[in-house]
Formats: sequence, C-alpha cells, structure tokens
Amino acid sequence: MRFVLIDNGEPTQRRMEHLTKKYGLHIKMPVESIEPSKIRPDDVVILTGGGTVEVKDDNGFYADEVKLIKTHPGTIIGVCLGMQLIARTFGAPIVKRYRRLDERLITIFPERNSSIITKPVKVWQKHRYAVRTAPEGFDVLARSNSDIEIIKHRTKPIWGMQFHPECSGVVGEKVFEEILKR
Repeated sequence: MRFVLIDNGEPTQRRMEHLTKKYGLHIKMPVESIEPSKIRPDDVVILTGGGTVEVKDDNGFYADEVKLIKTHPGTIIGVCLGMQLIARTFGAPIVKRYRRLDERLITIFPERNSSIITKPVKVWQKHRYAVRTAPEGFDVLARSNSDIEIIKHRTKPIWGMQFHPECSGVVGEKVFEEILKR
C-alpha cells in the first residue's frame, strides 16, 4: 500500500508519517505543489490537518486538493482540515466554533450505522472550524457533543475524521486501520 500525504501544514505531520509507515510506503506533497502525475489510482491519499489558510476562506488556495477529492478513484482520508475540505467540496458548510478546541481529548459517539467505532471513545482534537451538517452523499459514522467526527461517502472510498488519529493513541490507530480495511 502506498500513501500520498498532502501536507497542509499540520504540526503533527511526523506522527501521521509514523502511523502510515506501519502499512506501507508514503510520499509527501506540500499543498502548494501537489503533483497529480505522481499520484497513482490505487494510492491512499491523506489530506492532513493544518491551518495555513482556513478552508472557509481559502479563495482557491486548496484548488488542487479539491480537484483531487473530485477525481481520485482510490481511497481518500481527510483529517481535521482535510475532512473540512471534503465536506465543503461536497456542499456542506464549514462553521466557526464558538470556542476553539485546543489540543484536548474529547469523547466521540458512534452512530447506529457505524462499524468503525461501536462504543464511545476518546480522541485528540485541535480545531477552530467544524462540520455540523453531513455533505450530500455521505453517512455520519460518529459525532461529538457538538460536531460531526467521522464521515464516509456512500459510494466512493472517501472518509473524513475531524479528530487526529495520529495523536489519539491506540484508538486512533484502530480507527485508521478499520478505514484501511474497507
């Protein structure tokens, strides 16, 4: 398995690199220089967190990533900002949180249709923006008390996680592994 990590400037990038090395090779591309010709159809594309430019106000900064979301035939996994990009690409609004979630554990709860998590678990989060409405064509698999936390496209291998699996210990690794199995 080969991973393409689209680096959106997330400080925990090294942890994501470590997590993906367990499953195969990875190449890293900065958001400013995505090279579609180097991305194979069977690559697992991971859109990392970050915040150089907020998704809500990007004015085209993430245009290459949006194109990738729309056209890549293989698996796409969006983490934090990456999930927000996926949600917005498919028509869901991105909302500014009343209060920023700064580096803390939160509890997420599975929806009835979730096979990714089956009981409440604690995960690590840090973000200012959130997804509260499912994008068209997606199922919600988990929520926190206020936001959507895991989404899955109904017909395409596109996933989103608002939390950071690379910082969530064993729980994050298990969620990531479950997604890769599907």
